[in-house]
Amino acid sequence: MAHNPVTGRAQGVHRQRTVPAQAVNASRNSAKIMSGLLTLLVLAGGMLAAGQAGAASFTPPAGCTLNVTVQNRSCTVSQHYTCSADPEGYQHSAHFGRDGMFHLSTIDAETRWIESQSIASGLVDRLVAEAEDHASFSELLETGRDAFDFWTETDDGQRLHHQAPTP
Repeated sequence: MAHNPVTGRAQGVHRQRTVPAQAVNASRNSAKIMSGLLTLLVLAGGMLAAGQAGAASFTPPAGCTLNVTVQNRSCTVSQHYTCSADPEGYQHSAHFGRDGMFHLSTIDAETRWIESQSIASGLVDRLVAEAEDHASFSELLETGRDAFDFWTETDDGQRLHHQAPTP
């Protein structure tokens, strides 16, 4: 093997030692990345499991039947149920996140927003009976658009105006 006249080392030796060192560093970096990803997956799984655990123990009120459980993209779970004492077409939903239930909602057959409740604030929001144009699922299916224009009122007296965007 030829020696470098300046360094006195065999030519190519440094390069042969550098490649394995780079491979070791890359291997260490890959291990750190994989360890980080595994930690993230465990944490995400734990958060998801916590939300699912709250949803898994959910029991609809007496006289109500659980119809479907939905795992949402946002790592939340929704339980949809109907109650025999309600008017025909009413549907309820309970929504769960990693900290448990956060929202309750009731809609009618036309998907009108009858009532909703924030579990965190305790505020209940109810549909105001008089409306320029209540939400209508039938209209949406028939025409491809629902030009709703209605109000809701919270139990602390706030009124919220809901209008479809103009085309």
